[in-house]
Amino acid sequence: MTADNRPQTCSVGSNTCAAGYWCHFGASLETTVCCPGRVQGQAICQQQLALGSGNAALPRWYYDAQSMRCVQFFYRGRLGNQNNFLTREECEQTCPGLSQLLIKTHSLNP
Repeated sequence: MTADNRPQTCSVGSNTCAAGYWCHFGASLETTVCCPGRVQGQAICQQQLALGSGNAALPRWYYDAQSMRCVQFFYRGRLGNQNNFLTREECEQTCPGLSQLLIKTHSLNP
């Protein structure tokens, strides 16, 4: 929140939010705001799929911890959680899945 009690806006590609907050990429600039409750590191990858609320149908990616891979879904534009990525590549970089696990296992057991 800003000094006048309005949501703090943020931008794609850089986390300009205060400590403990995360940048929620919404359907518009007005809904791209800092949200409390930032989760760090691999804990993001354990969050359940959150479709959000609203009328938008934004193509996004989330990490499915059970299948250990990134899966596309349609985000509704509001609410949700940090397991919500704009691209598959961003999802895979944040949450290395089964292919990364297999590569690491193979390199440990030549």
